[in-house]
Amino acid sequence: MPRTRHVAALCCLLISVSASHWIHASLASAAEIDRSPLQVVASADGNWVYTANRTANSVSKIDVGAGKVVAEFAAGEGPTGVAISPDGGTVYVANRVADTLSVIDTATGNTRQNVPLANQPYDVLVTADGTICVACVGKDEVVQLIDPQSLAVTKSIVVDRNPRHLALTGDGKRLLVTCDDYDTTRWLNVVDLAAGNVTRRVPLEMTSTLRGVAEVRPGVALVAHLKPNPFAPLTQVQQGWVNTNAISFVYFDSEPPQHVTLLLDEFTRYYANPYDVALSPNGKFAYLACGGADQVLVVDLDQALALIERTPVEQRGQLRAKLSLSPAFVVGRIPVGANPYGLAMSADGQRVFVANHLGNSVSVVDSATKSVSATIDVGGPAELTQLRRGEILFHSAAICFQGQFTCASCHPDGHTTGLSWDLEDDGLGNPKNIRSFLGVKGTGPFRWQGEAPTIGADECGPTVSGAMRGPTLSESDLAALTAFVTELPLMPNPYRGPQGEISAAAERGKLIFEEDERCTQCHTPGRFSNGERRDVGLGRGRPEDLKLPNGDTIRATEFDVPHLFGVWDSAPYLHDGRAKTLLEIFQKHNPTDNHAETSDLSEAQLLDLVEYLKTL
Repeated sequence: MPRTRHVAALCCLLISVSASHWIHASLASAAEIDRSPLQVVASADGNWVYTANRTANSVSKIDVGAGKVVAEFAAGEGPTGVAISPDGGTVYVANRVADTLSVIDTATGNTRQNVPLANQPYDVLVTADGTICVACVGKDEVVQLIDPQSLAVTKSIVVDRNPRHLALTGDGKRLLVTCDDYDTTRWLNVVDLAAGNVTRRVPLEMTSTLRGVAEVRPGVALVAHLKPNPFAPLTQVQQGWVNTNAISFVYFDSEPPQHVTLLLDEFTRYYANPYDVALSPNGKFAYLACGGADQVLVVDLDQALALIERTPVEQRGQLRAKLSLSPAFVVGRIPVGANPYGLAMSADGQRVFVANHLGNSVSVVDSATKSVSATIDVGGPAELTQLRRGEILFHSAAICFQGQFTCASCHPDGHTTGLSWDLEDDGLGNPKNIRSFLGVKGTGPFRWQGEAPTIGADECGPTVSGAMRGPTLSESDLAALTAFVTELPLMPNPYRGPQGEISAAAERGKLIFEEDERCTQCHTPGRFSNGERRDVGLGRGRPEDLKLPNGDTIRATEFDVPHLFGVWDSAPYLHDGRAKTLLEIFQKHNPTDNHAETSDLSEAQLLDLVEYLKTL
C-alpha cells in the first residue's frame, strides 16, 4: 500500500476513534491506540488475514507471507465481527456500537457503504453465494440476511435471546446460531436459510457464555461454552464444581435433539472461557480459543465422538461432571497471546490464525507441530495503561484458584450472565443475581444490600481473594482492576432516538414514574438511586442483620436501591432474579405496594411505565 494511502487511512481512523464509546482514553496518535482484535478472517488463497479491531474502530489487513500489517482501514464504531466475500474483494465488518455493517474494498480500503442494521450486530459470515448473515445481540435479537449486490436487508429472522456466533452447515443450507440467553438454559437455533425461519430450538441446560459453533459431522454441532453450577455454593470452588469450561456435541437432527457435554479442564488446571471454534479442512480437529487461559486447545473429534459413542446413552449426561476425560480427546494445548478470542483456519489447513484480543496481536499456529510459528503485532501502545492492565486482569483466570474462571466468566463484556450465585459472605442459601458493571460509575454503594461502600477495596478485591479463591491483589493491580470496572460504559440505548427522544408510551410512563414521587422518592433522577436501602417486601437477603464497620446496620430485609441505567438489558430482575421481565416486578412481586404503589395502575399504564424504564 502506498505510504500516502496508509497515512490517509490512519487519519480517518483517528477521526473514527475519537467518538468511540469503547476507547479507554483520548489518544494522540494511531500508534497509541489499543487495537483489541476480536475476530479474524482469512482469504481463500491464504495470503491475507483481516482483524476487527474493537477499540480502534478499524480493520487491519495482514500480509501473511510478510508477517505484518500492511494497511489499516476505518470501520464503524465498536467492530466485533469480520467476514470476507468469496472473491476476496470485500470485507464485511459488524459494528456493534454503530448498529451498522461496514462494506470495505480490500484493495483500496474504501468503505463502499455502511449498512444500517438491527441493534448491536455482533458476528457476521458469508455464504457460498455471497449472502451476508449477521447476528444482532441487542433488543431486536435477530439474524439478518443481506443481499451482496444491493446491500439491502432481505430478511430479519427472530431467534432466541442474545444471539452470538454463527456457522453454516456443511451443505450451506442452514445456519447454526448460539443464543446466550440470560438463564440456566441457553439455546442453539437452526435456521433454514431458504425459508428464512428457525426450524430447531435445541435447549442446552446448565450452560453459559455460549460462543463458537461449528458443524463437525452431518447433523452434529460443537458448541463452546462454560458449564456453571449456580446451585452450588462458592465454597465448592476448590472441588471444581462451580464454573467449568466445556464443549457440547449437539445432535440437532436427532429426534428429539440431544447434546452431550465434555469438560476441557483437568483436575488441577482449567482452561477458562472457551470462545471461538475453527475446524481443520479434513474435519479431524477442532481448535478452541480459551480466552481466560491464553491458550488454544486442539480437540481430536474422532476421539471425542468415540468417547461419547462407547458411553451408554443413559450415562452420557454424567460426562459433563468428569474432570478426568479431557486427556482422551484434547491433543494440544498451545500458549498464545493475551485473551485469544477469534480463530480462522487457512484453506489448506496448515495454519490457524488467532486474534489475541487483549494482546494486540495475531498468533499463527502451525497445525502440524501444534505450536506458534509467528506472532504478528497489530498495533498498540508501547506501555500498558492502567485501564488496559485492569482489562487484562478482568479477563484472566490467573487470579482465580487453578485458573478455573475469570471476572468475565460471570460478567461477559462487563455485563452479566443473568445467573444467581450463592456467595458465602452473606450466608449460604441466599443466592444473588449477577449485576452488570456497565455504567456503574458513581452509583455506589455496591452489592445487592449495599454492603460494599466502594467497588474496588470492598467489591473487586474481596471477590478475587474470596469467591474466586485467588490471591490478594497488589495495590497497583487492585487500582487497575477498579479503574477498568469503573469506566465500563453503557451501550447506546436503542429505546431512544438519535437526539435522545423517547416514544409517546415512554412519555406517558415518565409521568407515572414521577407523579407523587411514586418512583422518584427512591430512584431519584440523575443516577436514579438515592444510595440508600429499602425494605420492598422481598423477604430476607441474608440470615440476619449486618453491622457495618462505620456503625450502620443493614437489616436482613433491606436492599440497595439500584440505579436504573441500562435496565432494559439487565434481566432477570430483583436481587435473586425472580422477575424475568420488568413487568413481572409489578405484576407478580409487588403484592403489597412496598415496591412503589402500582396496584392502582392498569395493565396499559404498567406497560407505559416499563417503556419509560427501558429508556433509562
